[in-house]
Amino acid sequence: MSETLYARTSLHCFRTDPAILYGSARNLGNQLRRKSIPQLVIVLGVFIYAASNAFLTGGLGVAARDIGMSEFQVGIILGLGALLVIPTAPVWGTIAEEVNRRTLILISLPMVAVGPLAMALVFSNMMTLTVTSAFWMLVVARSIKGIFGGALLTTTQALIADTTATDWRVSGMGAMGASVTAGALFGSILLWSAAGCGIAFGFFLLVLGVIIAFAISYVCLPNVHAAAGRKSTEPVPVRNVWHFFLMTFLGFTSYAMIVPTIGLRLVDGLNLSSTDAIATAGLILALTTFALTISQLIISACRTSVSVSLFWGSGLGVLIGLIALFAAERVLSTAIAMLIIGGSLGCLVPCLMGGLSLSVGPGVQGKVAGLNIAFRGLGLAVGPIIGTWLYRIDMNAPLIAAAIAMLLLLPTSLRKFQPALS
Repeated sequence: MSETLYARTSLHCFRTDPAILYGSARNLGNQLRRKSIPQLVIVLGVFIYAASNAFLTGGLGVAARDIGMSEFQVGIILGLGALLVIPTAPVWGTIAEEVNRRTLILISLPMVAVGPLAMALVFSNMMTLTVTSAFWMLVVARSIKGIFGGALLTTTQALIADTTATDWRVSGMGAMGASVTAGALFGSILLWSAAGCGIAFGFFLLVLGVIIAFAISYVCLPNVHAAAGRKSTEPVPVRNVWHFFLMTFLGFTSYAMIVPTIGLRLVDGLNLSSTDAIATAGLILALTTFALTISQLIISACRTSVSVSLFWGSGLGVLIGLIALFAAERVLSTAIAMLIIGGSLGCLVPCLMGGLSLSVGPGVQGKVAGLNIAFRGLGLAVGPIIGTWLYRIDMNAPLIAAAIAMLLLLPTSLRKFQPALS
C-alpha cells in the first residue's frame, strides 16, 4: 500500500503481518531475531536508566532518613533530577541531529551511572560526610543523571526511528516503551530483593548494570549518523506534529494524576489501614506496570499501523478503566481497573511515538524525540501535583480530571495522519 493510500485509510486498525503470526516456527524465529535483538541492544541503556530511577524513588526516603536527611531534602533530590529532563531533552534532540547517535548514547551511559555510584558511596559509609555535604553531593549526582538521562531517552528514540522501516516504526517505539516500564518493574523488584543486604548494595548492582550495558552497546550498537551523515538545519514541522505533543502530555498527565492517589483511595474509600494500604497500593501499581509492559511488548512484536481506531480504542480503554476505578468498592475491582488503564496506555504510547516519528523526515528525528520526552516529562511532573491537590477537594476529583484529559485527547487524534516522505 502506498504512503498516500496509507494516509487516506488511517481508520484501519491494528494489523499484524500474517507471516509472523501464522508462518512456520523457523520463519518466525528468524524474523524475531532480526528485529528483536537489535532493538534490545538499542533500548538496553533505557532499561537500566528506568530501573535505577525506580530503585531510587522507592528506596531513597528511608535510606536518607537513616543518615539524618529530612523528607524535604529527599524531595529536592528526587524532583530536581526529573525536572531537569524537561528543559534539557529538546537541547539533546538538537545535538542528536549533529552527532553520531551511537556516540551520544555511549557518552550518556557512564554519566547516568554517576547517580547510583554517588548514592552507593554515601549509603555504604565509604565516604565520611556531614549531612549537608551528602545532600549536595546527591543533588549534583542526581542532576547529572537527570540531564544525561534526557540525552539517553531522546537519542534512543531517534536511533529507533533510524533503524526501523516505516511499517515497523510503531513496533520499535513499543520496544522502547516496554523497556522503560520493564526497567521500572525490575528496579522495584531489585529494591525488594536487595533490602536485606542494604540499599548501597543495590546501587552498586545498578552501577554494574550500567557497565554491562555500556560494554554491550559499545560492541553492538549500530553506527548511525544523524540525518544520514549530514548536519540538519531543518526546523521541526510543528504544524504537522503539535497534536502528538498535546496527546502525549494529556495521556501522561492523566495517568500521573491517578497513581499517587491509589493508596489514599484504599484508606478513604475501602477503609484499609495505612500499612495494608501501602502494601496493597504497591502490589496494584506493580501489576499496572506489568500490564503496561506486556501491552507494549505485544505492540513491539506486531506490525502495527498508526490509526485513529487504535488511538480511540486505547483512549476509550483508559476511560473505561477510570469509570471502573470510580465504581470500585473492593481491592480486586480497584486492581482490575488499574490493569485496564495500564494496558490501554501501553497501546497508546507506542502509537503516539510512532506517529510522531513517521510524520517528520529523517533530518529532525532527534529534535521531535527531544520535544516528545519534554512533554512526557512535563505530564509526569504536573500530574501528581494536580492529582493530589484535587484529591483534597474530593476523592474522585482526580478521576474526573483524568477523564476530561482523555476526552480532550480523543478528538485531537482525529487529525489526519500524514506520513512524511522518506
